[in-house]
Amino acid sequence: MKNGSKTLFKKIYQQLDDTLRRDQYKAWDPFDGLNAKIFKYSPLSPFTFFRLAWLQFFKRNPVNFRALTFTPKTENSKTFALLARSYQLTGNKKDQQVMLQKLIDLQCDEKVWGKGAWGYPFAWQARAFYVPLGTPNVICTSYAVLAL
Repeated sequence: MKNGSKTLFKKIYQQLDDTLRRDQYKAWDPFDGLNAKIFKYSPLSPFTFFRLAWLQFFKRNPVNFRALTFTPKTENSKTFALLARSYQLTGNKKDQQVMLQKLIDLQCDEKVWGKGAWGYPFAWQARAFYVPLGTPNVICTSYAVLAL
Protein backbone atom coordinates (compact mmCIF):
# COMPACT_ATOMS: atom_id res chain seq x y z
CA MET A 1 0.00 0.00 0.00
CA LYS A 2 1.37 3.40 -0.94
CA ASN A 3 1.93 5.98 1.79
CA GLY A 4 -1.00 8.20 0.70
CA SER A 5 -3.34 5.21 0.60
CA LYS A 6 -2.17 4.09 4.02
CA THR A 7 -2.82 7.56 5.47
CA LEU A 8 -6.29 7.66 3.88
CA PHE A 9 -7.08 4.18 5.24
CA LYS A 10 -6.02 5.20 8.76
CA LYS A 11 -8.16 8.34 8.56
CA ILE A 12 -11.25 6.41 7.40
CA TYR A 13 -10.65 3.69 10.00
CA GLN A 14 -10.41 6.31 12.76
CA GLN A 15 -13.60 8.05 11.59
CA LEU A 16 -15.47 4.74 11.60
CA ASP A 17 -14.13 3.83 15.03
CA ASP A 18 -15.09 7.27 16.40
CA THR A 19 -18.62 6.94 15.00
CA LEU A 20 -19.08 3.47 16.47
CA ARG A 21 -17.90 4.62 19.89
CA ARG A 22 -20.10 7.73 19.79
CA ASP A 23 -23.14 5.57 19.02
CA GLN A 24 -22.14 3.05 21.72
CA TYR A 25 -21.80 0.38 19.02
CA LYS A 26 -25.54 0.44 18.28
CA ALA A 27 -26.88 0.85 14.76
CA TRP A 28 -29.66 -0.01 12.37
CA ASP A 29 -29.42 -2.91 9.94
CA PRO A 30 -30.96 -3.28 6.45
CA PHE A 31 -32.98 -6.23 7.78
CA ASP A 32 -34.13 -4.86 11.16
CA GLY A 33 -37.54 -3.65 9.99
CA LEU A 34 -39.42 -6.19 12.09
CA ASN A 35 -38.01 -4.45 15.19
CA ALA A 36 -40.20 -1.43 14.35
CA LYS A 37 -42.62 -0.99 17.24
CA ILE A 38 -45.27 0.37 14.87
CA PHE A 39 -45.20 -2.90 12.92
CA LYS A 40 -44.50 -5.25 15.83
CA TYR A 41 -47.72 -4.21 17.57
CA SER A 42 -49.86 -3.97 14.44
CA PRO A 43 -52.42 -6.62 13.47
CA LEU A 44 -50.37 -7.28 10.30
CA SER A 45 -47.26 -8.58 12.06
CA PRO A 46 -48.33 -12.24 12.29
CA PHE A 47 -48.70 -12.58 8.51
CA THR A 48 -45.80 -13.78 6.36
CA PHE A 49 -46.70 -11.60 3.36
CA PHE A 50 -46.81 -8.42 5.43
CA ARG A 51 -43.59 -9.21 7.29
CA LEU A 52 -41.82 -9.79 3.97
CA ALA A 53 -43.30 -6.63 2.41
CA TRP A 54 -42.38 -4.55 5.48
CA LEU A 55 -38.79 -5.80 5.42
CA GLN A 56 -38.44 -5.07 1.71
CA PHE A 57 -39.93 -1.60 2.20
CA PHE A 58 -37.28 -0.84 4.84
CA LYS A 59 -34.44 -2.44 2.91
CA ARG A 60 -35.12 -0.84 -0.48
CA ASN A 61 -36.46 2.59 0.48
CA PRO A 62 -34.00 5.47 -0.03
CA VAL A 63 -35.60 7.20 2.99
CA ASN A 64 -34.78 5.82 6.43
CA PHE A 65 -38.11 5.45 8.26
CA ARG A 66 -36.64 3.75 11.33
CA ALA A 67 -36.92 6.75 13.67
CA LEU A 68 -40.52 7.40 12.56
CA THR A 69 -41.50 3.76 13.13
CA PHE A 70 -39.73 3.54 16.50
CA THR A 71 -37.15 1.02 15.34
CA PRO A 72 -34.40 0.90 17.97
CA LYS A 73 -30.73 0.77 17.13
CA THR A 74 -29.26 -2.50 18.40
CA GLU A 75 -25.97 -4.16 19.26
CA ASN A 76 -25.04 -6.83 16.72
CA SER A 77 -22.83 -9.81 17.54
CA LYS A 78 -21.36 -9.77 14.04
CA THR A 79 -20.27 -6.16 14.56
CA PHE A 80 -18.51 -7.02 17.82
CA ALA A 81 -16.79 -9.98 16.18
CA LEU A 82 -15.54 -7.84 13.31
CA LEU A 83 -14.39 -5.12 15.72
CA ALA A 84 -12.56 -7.64 17.89
CA ARG A 85 -10.67 -8.90 14.84
CA SER A 86 -9.98 -5.35 13.67
CA TYR A 87 -8.60 -4.34 17.06
CA GLN A 88 -6.50 -7.51 17.13
CA LEU A 89 -5.03 -6.78 13.71
CA THR A 90 -4.23 -3.19 14.68
CA GLY A 91 -2.65 -4.23 17.98
CA ASN A 92 -5.33 -2.65 20.17
CA LYS A 93 -5.52 -5.42 22.79
CA LYS A 94 -7.53 -3.38 25.32
CA ASP A 95 -10.44 -2.68 22.95
CA GLN A 96 -10.19 -6.19 21.53
CA GLN A 97 -10.88 -7.59 25.01
CA VAL A 98 -13.85 -5.24 25.46
CA MET A 99 -15.36 -6.39 22.15
CA LEU A 100 -14.77 -10.05 22.99
CA GLN A 101 -16.60 -9.60 26.30
CA LYS A 102 -19.50 -7.87 24.53
CA LEU A 103 -19.56 -10.74 22.06
CA ILE A 104 -19.68 -13.32 24.84
CA ASP A 105 -22.49 -11.36 26.50
CA LEU A 106 -24.54 -11.47 23.28
CA GLN A 107 -24.62 -15.26 22.94
CA CYS A 108 -28.03 -16.72 22.20
CA ASP A 109 -29.94 -18.20 25.12
CA GLU A 110 -27.70 -20.96 26.45
CA LYS A 111 -30.68 -22.86 27.91
CA VAL A 112 -32.25 -23.11 24.46
CA TRP A 113 -29.26 -23.32 22.11
CA GLY A 114 -26.29 -24.39 24.24
CA LYS A 115 -23.05 -22.44 24.44
CA GLY A 116 -21.35 -20.81 21.51
CA ALA A 117 -24.22 -19.66 19.30
CA TRP A 118 -24.87 -16.13 18.01
CA GLY A 119 -27.58 -14.52 15.91
CA TYR A 120 -28.91 -11.18 14.76
CA PRO A 121 -30.67 -8.76 17.13
CA PHE A 122 -33.85 -8.87 15.06
CA ALA A 123 -36.34 -11.32 13.63
CA TRP A 124 -36.48 -11.64 9.88
CA GLN A 125 -38.73 -13.13 7.25
CA ALA A 126 -37.60 -14.97 4.15
CA ARG A 127 -39.96 -16.26 1.47
CA ALA A 128 -39.75 -19.80 2.76
CA PHE A 129 -39.40 -19.32 6.53
CA TYR A 130 -39.48 -16.97 9.51
CA VAL A 131 -36.53 -16.59 11.91
CA PRO A 132 -37.48 -15.31 15.38
CA LEU A 133 -35.34 -12.90 17.35
CA GLY A 134 -32.64 -14.73 19.30
CA THR A 135 -32.18 -17.55 16.80
CA PRO A 136 -28.54 -18.37 16.08
CA ASN A 137 -27.22 -18.47 12.55
CA VAL A 138 -24.05 -19.67 10.89
CA ILE A 139 -22.95 -16.18 9.78
CA CYS A 140 -22.87 -14.53 13.20
CA THR A 141 -21.61 -17.70 14.88
CA SER A 142 -18.73 -18.20 12.44
CA TYR A 143 -17.57 -14.58 12.81
CA ALA A 144 -17.83 -14.88 16.59
CA VAL A 145 -15.81 -18.09 16.65
CA LEU A 146 -13.15 -16.55 14.43
CA ALA A 147 -12.90 -13.52 16.73
CA LEU A 148 -12.71 -15.63 19.87
